[in-house]
Amino acid sequence: MMLLSKSIVSEENNAHSKEDMERQMEQIQEQLTLIHLKLKAKVDSEVWVQFQTKSHSIKQVELEFQKLKQLL
Repeated sequence: MMLLSKSIVSEENNAHSKEDMERQMEQIQEQLTLIHLKLKAKVDSEVWVQFQTKSHSIKQVELEFQKLKQLL
């Protein structure tokens, strides 16, 4: 009887352990998803800033070019 009860307790502990492990894995997956989204947003933001900066530089060059054309 004692051996049977140990076996049942062991199976219950394994079930809890498996459930805990699955729950922890889900939490880790959620954290990874959040990290990915934050990183993507940061990269998108940085790319947008660089695009704006380059666009501004191009517009400045175009304005300077137009000024030079007017002088000719």
